[in-house]
Amino acid sequence: MTETTKGNGIANSPFKFIETPAHAQNAKKEPRDQFVRVASLMVLAHNMIIRGLNSIYLQGPLVRPEDNNDFIHYALCWYQALDAHHQTEEELFFPQIEARTGEKGIMDKNIEQHNSFLAPLEAYKSYLISISATPQKFSGKHLNTLIDNFAPPLFVHLGEEISSLLELSRFGADKLPLADIWEPIARKSGSGLSKTGAFVFFFLNTDHDFEDGLWSRWPPIPVPVRAVLIRVLGRWNKGWWRFASCGYNGKMKRLHVYN
Repeated sequence: MTETTKGNGIANSPFKFIETPAHAQNAKKEPRDQFVRVASLMVLAHNMIIRGLNSIYLQGPLVRPEDNNDFIHYALCWYQALDAHHQTEEELFFPQIEARTGEKGIMDKNIEQHNSFLAPLEAYKSYLISISATPQKFSGKHLNTLIDNFAPPLFVHLGEEISSLLELSRFGADKLPLADIWEPIARKSGSGLSKTGAFVFFFLNTDHDFEDGLWSRWPPIPVPVRAVLIRVLGRWNKGWWRFASCGYNGKMKRLHVYN
């Protein structure tokens, strides 16, 4: 990856967002085919991961020394959100797909892809944890080098997993009610996140204007409740959230280091 540049000051680069199948097929109104729906919801989760990583990659080399500690913890929240997402898939979602279809190992390709970037991803986490003891020594350029090590296989996976979900349509909705499987799991998936850490990170890297606001109601929490919830939880570790890609209003904002 080339050196970071100021660009437009928002986190829409260097890593590209994924288009939802619903948007690609112009399926903008409910009801949608359940396989298109679940694959699209997975894209939204993946784009949160991408948006968060962009915010880290762009800002890391430019963080002021006095802000290093907050940024280190913000970057750790990204790891925690990604790790929880993959654990949810491997422990809850994929086993149910396997059980319903009767095809053992049907989602193994996705698990293998998780494993393909596990070692460099752990190096990213280990660096952040170790440097948190001496934040004055933090190097955003070094962190970006670590990101460059896992980004290629990560982004292959984030795209190909969507295709693998769409391909499940061959089983039909009666045999594989994918939406009925995924949506309860998704509702519970945030329960394992730190409510003052990765949980807030998730919401502050979710863009309600994505695809012309098609997904403005995702995740399915009433907007007033969501706003109050995040503002209250965001009071803890407030310094971390300066680096988020989105504001409390759910819209992408100019990144902190460019202000």
